[in-house]
Amino acid sequence: AVGEGITEYTMQIFNRWGEMVGNWIGNNGWWDGYSTIAGIKCTEGAYFYKVIAEGNDGTSFDEKGYLQLFR
Repeated sequence: AVGEGITEYTMQIFNRWGEMVGNWIGNNGWWDGYSTIAGIKCTEGAYFYKVIAEGNDGTSFDEKGYLQLFR
């Protein structure tokens, strides 16, 4: 199962200027393409994500990547 063995995680999404446009903690979050800070629709383009997680065994994870938003 996705996320098996993970005790907690945080997901953050940033625009190309490094401004956070989305974030959540745990399994029940998602990003709908709107800025959580301003509440406005984000433009199409590349966004960057950062996942910070901790495993059941205490292992820390810090993963980064990008995603493409299409409208």
